[in-house]
Order: sequence, then structure tokens, then C-alpha cells
Amino acid sequence: MTGIFSGFIRVNPSILKNPGSDSKAEGYAKQTVKEIGKMQNIFLVKAKENLKMAQVSFAHECYNSCANRAYYAAFQAAVAALADKGYKKGKFDHKWVQAEFSGKLIKRQKVYPGKLKSYLMEMQLLRNTADYECEPVNRKDASDQLRKAAELAGYIRKEMEK
Repeated sequence: MTGIFSGFIRVNPSILKNPGSDSKAEGYAKQTVKEIGKMQNIFLVKAKENLKMAQVSFAHECYNSCANRAYYAAFQAAVAALADKGYKKGKFDHKWVQAEFSGKLIKRQKVYPGKLKSYLMEMQLLRNTADYECEPVNRKDASDQLRKAAELAGYIRKEMEK
């Protein structure tokens, strides 16, 4: 193949099959949601999935995708943390989650360390660059984004396991 798509990664077609056609995968998905049940655990599973995709993107030098998925991993972990402490909302918008996580769980209740206070807002700025700007995200910034997401999600997972 030549032209604009010539440098793209070749994908093994077998990994693109419909996951619904694989009874093992389908059973796992149903079992996971059934076992979890609680909203906070569902969002923690989503965070873990996004963190994994951010790591895969980074490994394949897809730094814009890495920045995007890392932000959503952190965002969904923060939703899980808020739900775990009883703060729930019908629809979790970014501004509300950032303000509540920082204000209630870090500043007021001191559930999480102060260094996490600015993570979500900073990470959203880089995600916005990755998604909406001409300037691509570089390796260092993607690496920092991935580290922050893993760190924030790690703190939240440990707190929820208590």
C-alpha cells in the first residue's frame, strides 16, 4: 500500500473479530458486570481497561492515543473514588468530577495526597491537545500522562480495597 496509509501498523485480522461471537469473552463480560454490581467498581474496571490501552498506545508510539486513554483512566478512577465515598451524580461531567475529587476527597477529607490535586485538570489539558490541536503529544508528555494515570488509579484502588 502506498500513500498516506503506507506507514500504518498491520493488524492481524483475527483480533478484529466480533467479541460477541466469542462465547468465552461474552461470558466474562457478563460475569464481570454481574459480580461487580457496584457503580464504583464498574468505573474502576473501566479505568483499568483505559490504562491498559494507554500502555499499549505508548508501546506502539501512539502518543496522542496514549494521552487520551490515560486521561480517561484517571477520570474514571476519580468517578469510582467519588462513588465509593457516596458522591454520585446522574452524569459525570469533567468539571464536576475534577472539582469534587480535588475539593472533597483531597482538600477536605484528605483521603488522597495533595500532589494529586492538579492531576485531572493537567491531564485534561494534554488530552485536549492530543484530540483537538495540530501539535502532537510527544513521548515525554505521554509518558508523564501515563505515570500520573497509573499513580492516581493506584491510590484509588488501594483506598477502595480498605
